[in-house]
Amino acid sequence: MLTSKDIVKNAHAANIVIPAFNVPYLPMVEPIIKAVVDQDCFAFIEVARLEWIKFQSGSLAAVMAEYKKWEQPDYVRLHLDHVPVIDEDELSVDYRPIIKEAIALGYHSVMIDGSRLDLAGNIEATRQVAELAHAA
Repeated sequence: MLTSKDIVKNAHAANIVIPAFNVPYLPMVEPIIKAVVDQDCFAFIEVARLEWIKFQSGSLAAVMAEYKKWEQPDYVRLHLDHVPVIDEDELSVDYRPIIKEAIALGYHSVMIDGSRLDLAGNIEATRQVAELAHAA
């Protein structure tokens, strides 16, 4: 199975766009995957912290369970999107356990969002998450 990194590299080399669909509501997973397969293309299913805190995606585990019901690894991968260091309400987020949980659950890729930090803080948070991901 190709890694998400390889998929993105291959798409870039072929000038192909890879769509990504965030799922604030679990029943969205099935039709997204079916549409991607029907179109014979590739996409990422994504969930951001905001979607299980303020919407109805439930939890990282709930999203993974729903994804597993419809999983099509030749067409779709599951991505943890925009885990903030400081969230939209300006509150600090303990992002490391979230990243670790996603990795343990089998998410194919993870993303930290240090956009509310200064550059040095953003780089440090990114380094920490890269270490966690590469150690998995």
